[in-house]
Amino acid sequence: YIQFAPIVERLGFHQDGTLLTSPEQQDANIKLAPFTVDAGKWGDFLCAIFDEWLKEDVGNYYIQLFDSTLANWVGEQPGVCTLARTCGHAGVMEFNGDVYACDHFVFPEYKLGNIHTQTLTEMMYSQHQLKFGADKYEKLPTQCKECDYLFACNGECPKNRFLHTANGEPGLNYLCKGYKKFFKHVAPYMDFMKKELLAERPPANVMQWARKDA
Repeated sequence: YIQFAPIVERLGFHQDGTLLTSPEQQDANIKLAPFTVDAGKWGDFLCAIFDEWLKEDVGNYYIQLFDSTLANWVGEQPGVCTLARTCGHAGVMEFNGDVYACDHFVFPEYKLGNIHTQTLTEMMYSQHQLKFGADKYEKLPTQCKECDYLFACNGECPKNRFLHTANGEPGLNYLCKGYKKFFKHVAPYMDFMKKELLAERPPANVMQWARKDA
């Protein structure tokens, strides 16, 4: 079971001395962290790993992103929140009991409360948190809502949506270029595995099909 998590961070100076920056913060002084993955290379990496996986690893090695992509392809709930239509189910609690909307959003404006004064159920099902989850889709720019791969991507993680579209709308995901390259690359194989699943056959049959197609 393998998970790949792209590192995307922006750095800016805040009065409390912290550097990490939420996607809503837009300032000329905010810069990409030097360890942030290049969006295009992220797509190249996923395509290269997929091609290796396709040779003989389907059904033997479970790569979370590939499994979640296939889940979206067949209309099922993906196993990773970043590719789901809504989010808000991955809250995080700090050492002092403070609870935040998501482990990618540990910023003051996303604090839900404290475990000493509220239950997790109260905080995670609050109107504030439910809106946070729904905003993942509601705040997508038009470019995303018109994209052929919206069903597979769902705008990816809101944490990475700090770019503007060609029309100037905010909310475009920094990794869009890479994901679009990946989805286009895997589309024929996802289509085949979808047909196999619907016919109650193992999607691992894609390996033999890919070899014939090569």
